[in-house]
Amino acid sequence: MNDTTSDPFGDAARKLTRLCIDGVEVNPREVSVDLSLTTDRLAARFGMEISSRVLLHELSEAGVQLESNGLEAFVRNDLSAHPKEAINGYLRIVQGIVCPPRRKRFFGLLSVPEPPVAWIIVQIEKVASKENRIFLSGIAIQGQAKSANRASP
Repeated sequence: MNDTTSDPFGDAARKLTRLCIDGVEVNPREVSVDLSLTTDRLAARFGMEISSRVLLHELSEAGVQLESNGLEAFVRNDLSAHPKEAINGYLRIVQGIVCPPRRKRFFGLLSVPEPPVAWIIVQIEKVASKENRIFLSGIAIQGQAKSANRASP
């Protein structure tokens, strides 16, 4: 993914791109995907919003040429044909827009470690397009970090 977050395109993208759990915006770097898991832990609703403009740009960079009116159908078909790879790709786009990776200096000695996984997306239920965004929604369960925090007094 190209670094588009330092120009006006990036600012617009950040306004239209986010990840929420039960309606509360979360750090997308604290979310992972495992579609093989069941909802045996506390489940929550997730909502992922991606700027259509950014998604079209990223798909173009990958060699996929689409018009905005075909984006929803493409995402739906992508998730149907390659669910694990597709949702991971969309999550990486959200991560890169909402909290771009920091550059590592001195061979990673001063880099900030990735946060622990608080939520795991386990099921995608709906794809929609509205107001220059693609919306994905479904079910997420608590990750290890969230479970550990709930166990603390």
